[in-house]
Amino acid sequence: MLESSDPLDTDEPEVSAIGQLISSVEREVRKRTSGQIRGLQITTDGDEIVIFGTTLNYYSRQLATHAALDTPGVVPEKLRNEIEVL
Repeated sequence: MLESSDPLDTDEPEVSAIGQLISSVEREVRKRTSGQIRGLQITTDGDEIVIFGTTLNYYSRQLATHAALDTPGVVPEKLRNEIEVL
């Protein structure tokens, strides 16, 4: 087994895990809302997961929240929904 001598490589698994979590949340939100969230973006802010985008109704915004919360690894206290209802 090869070991990296670069001390900066120690964060790689964590970054990869966060990237996978963001991808999973985005996939779930898109599936659950049937594409009703325009400009959907899932990002992180510190230790929070933040959902951005726009929609025409509060129902779709709420669906996005529930889809994210149903994604394994998402903690309710660390989720912020910034989807704007037009």
